Amino acid sequence: MIYAVSELTPGGLRAVKAVIAITIVSISAIAPSLAVESHSDNTEQNLTDIVKHTMDLYFHDKGQGARVIRDYADNLKVRAQFNKPAGVFVTLSRKGKTRGCWGSISPQQGSVAKATVFATLGALSKDYRYKPIKPGEVKFLKPQVTVVRAVEPVSSIRMINPFRDGVLVRSGGKSGVILPGEATDAHYELVMARLKAGISPTEPCQIYKLKADIYD
Repeated sequence: MIYAVSELTPGGLRAVKAVIAITIVSISAIAPSLAVESHSDNTEQNLTDIVKHTMDLYFHDKGQGARVIRDYADNLKVRAQFNKPAGVFVTLSRKGKTRGCWGSISPQQGSVAKATVFATLGALSKDYRYKPIKPGEVKFLKPQVTVVRAVEPVSSIRMINPFRDGVLVRSGGKSGVILPGEATDAHYELVMARLKAGISPTEPCQIYKLKADIYD
């Protein structure tokens, strides 16, 4: 029922004012939580969050496909250090075993954040060494992002710490990369890199140390 103000008694008018005051207090109490929700789109994302969200888009937005992922990559909000170009690798593992890995030692996109999106797509669909990743596996996958800071030639594997440094080998048009932590011994790291590149044990090759930051 609606009353004109002129029809209300003094007691009734006081009651209406009290209701209005309570309503204002209630709205004020709710407002902060609404502000948090509306501000969530501006939250800075870390690299592993980007990997996880890219996987969700890849499997659950098949209808709109590449456009949705491209829009996501173009509008990422991240820390300043991830807005600079660099070589990036994304590794997806399950129970300690690699399920997919993709990336490049040199910058392929305008920022680390954007490169993380596209390296994730490569790890999901382009790593021919492993069976294709299925949608049901995503929740079990652990992402790791390796950001390359420097590539330095070395004269001996003794200059490489396999827990901290990656290895790049080159011979002619062949090359292979082993990321930090993929081997526990520098000699084995070199053997793995040669094998990956298709370089025989007796074939001369250039050896490079990869300095990198790892996010997991």
